[in-house]
Amino acid sequence: MIIVSMSAVETLENRVSEKSIRIIQIVGVPRSMSTALGRALNESEEASYFLNEPFNRDNQDINIAAQHILKTAEMHSPKDTSVTIITKNMASYMSNTVFREMADISSDTLWAIRDPLIQMGSLLTRLVNDIYVRPGSSTIPQEHIGPYLEGACSFLQESSKSHNYSKTGWESIGNHFKNIAKHKIGSIVDGSSFSASPGLLLEKICGDLDLPYNPSMTYGWKNNFINVINLGEEEETYRSAWTNQAANSLGVFAVSRARLMLEDLPKGLQKHMTDIAIPTYQNMTVR
Repeated sequence: MIIVSMSAVETLENRVSEKSIRIIQIVGVPRSMSTALGRALNESEEASYFLNEPFNRDNQDINIAAQHILKTAEMHSPKDTSVTIITKNMASYMSNTVFREMADISSDTLWAIRDPLIQMGSLLTRLVNDIYVRPGSSTIPQEHIGPYLEGACSFLQESSKSHNYSKTGWESIGNHFKNIAKHKIGSIVDGSSFSASPGLLLEKICGDLDLPYNPSMTYGWKNNFINVINLGEEEETYRSAWTNQAANSLGVFAVSRARLMLEDLPKGLQKHMTDIAIPTYQNMTVR
């Protein structure tokens, strides 16, 4: 007799079908407050857990991501009860096929985006510090990144971690947004609106998700989260400049960041912004 074992994603599909696991997926671009959104939703009074980046720089395989989701559910909740797993992933770490598979087994998809000229200021500042100081440094503020922009943009254009500006996430999230079924588009969460009026936005999102709203979603966070990329090195999540603000925060706060001037950017990045990033943002927000 031949015994065929199910893959992790097939097991996850069954658990979702049985309604013992519900998945809410957040898909974002870097520096969009997507981690803060996941933490906020994880403060619902419903049994839930926030799993950050089961797809990441080291893993784009859906079966490995499914294993992380299943392990989280089974570690924290008996199989005979229902649990909501909130996942957050960067769009660029998910192929179109993988994204559709995740969308099909998720009850809802949330899109975490931000004005590209604000988002890019944050991303470039992080990259400049990583490249020219040391990974995780915050030595160089945004207003002083000008002399380093060519090098940071070269990294985005062609490096081991970014090809043709893929790390900005805009081409990937635009493709995913086009490919999702219209009835499953879900909520679009603009980072600036989220930080300015978190309570109103979260109440609306919770209504759309059929998730109980809890005032501590805006302030008074108590629940921790699992950051897959730092499993076994959890302290790095609280130390790294990429994640420390959301990891150490107790709530959602208004964040003031200057908007970049398009004409001040290197030509290649200007073209990426005008051809891809800005039109994608406008297509997702002007509806």
